[in-house]
Amino acid sequence: MMKKNILVFLLLLSYFSVFPQSTNSKWSDLFSYNNVLAFKEKDGKIIAATENGVFYYNTISGEITKLSKANGLHEVKISAFDYDAATNTAIIGYKSGNLDVVTADGVTYVVDIPLSQSYTGSKTINNISINGDKAVISVGYGVSIFNITKKEFGDTCFFFNGTSYEKVLEATIKDNTVYAVTENSLKYHPIDVTFSVYSNWNSVAGNYTQIDSKAALVLSNNNTVYYGNVGSLSSIPQSFTKIKDIKITDSQIIVADQTKVYAYTLTGTLQKTIDIAEEVNTAFVVNNQVYTGTKLSGIYDESKNSYKPDGPYSNISYKISLLDNQLWVSTGGRDGYNTPFYTGLGYYHFDGNQWNYPNYFKSSTFVWNILDVVPNPSKPSEVFFTNYSFNLGEKGIYKMDNNVFVKAYNLQVCYK
Repeated sequence: MMKKNILVFLLLLSYFSVFPQSTNSKWSDLFSYNNVLAFKEKDGKIIAATENGVFYYNTISGEITKLSKANGLHEVKISAFDYDAATNTAIIGYKSGNLDVVTADGVTYVVDIPLSQSYTGSKTINNISINGDKAVISVGYGVSIFNITKKEFGDTCFFFNGTSYEKVLEATIKDNTVYAVTENSLKYHPIDVTFSVYSNWNSVAGNYTQIDSKAALVLSNNNTVYYGNVGSLSSIPQSFTKIKDIKITDSQIIVADQTKVYAYTLTGTLQKTIDIAEEVNTAFVVNNQVYTGTKLSGIYDESKNSYKPDGPYSNISYKISLLDNQLWVSTGGRDGYNTPFYTGLGYYHFDGNQWNYPNYFKSSTFVWNILDVVPNPSKPSEVFFTNYSFNLGEKGIYKMDNNVFVKAYNLQVCYK
């Protein structure tokens, strides 16, 4: 079976002083913060969750700071996130099923997620939604209520239909009622003494994938957005490509589509369209401006200025080369004995001051599987990398200079 490593270069301060270090930790992370999964805002400050850490961006001062396993969090592989400005509380969910609760007092690690003895499925936290002092946690077995004040789980409802568990994709709390979307329905029930009895829950058929709430509900599947309340939902008269996230504020509905973001009034009237021209994950309104969380470029404002901590292009890595104060990281792999594992990624380069990702890989049509990248010791700007591929014309050794393509020594053909 293929072995892959997440880019978790946690380097000791005494070992690698060239990298920016936290003043309250002996460790610094070299994670990628490009893939923004979710974010929220308070007083012009954005709190964003990425795959392996959280970063804070001050839209006024421009300051960016980060929080990860290197300086406070307990895990990597973040799968869900929410933040409540009223209580100044962030909850981070991991693929392991555990939580970190971040407050002004510090970070609390929560590992006692409720599980039924008969449940053997995924523990991944699919979604977190905070309302007041409660958060609803969506998991493969159903939903659990988390008490923020006590920092402990309360009621849980296992969505067990007699033969299997129904995975909850997302859920929200509105008027003390939990609304949860599964793969084939919208289910809802008040948070009361019968909350844990699954047979008492109401169910409405529908293939929803996203849900959020304020004064009204907003739901979506891949192509359509609905708003209103159960029994009286209206749809926005637009067909989307592949909806990645939806948000509702006091005055707007924000839709993050495949590569575009749309802002609507609460009655479904289009206000603005922002073409990001790359894959997006989420979007939200900050100081009357729409900010977009992307898969590859951190957070964009409406002018496509990018905000993120400096770091590698992605968290995927295979091998590291080191020369003086520079790093080169390959991203490929092999599955089994010799089957290429195509990531489609190039190599990352830390030049002693910042991380670089060559534009050559962004514009290339090749599906890369780079196993090694080595600098010329007498001329570090000159780099050679190997691409292990079964695709005709792609397997070979490639030469770069200052991260610009120079030449390919290909097994089928040599070209310049």
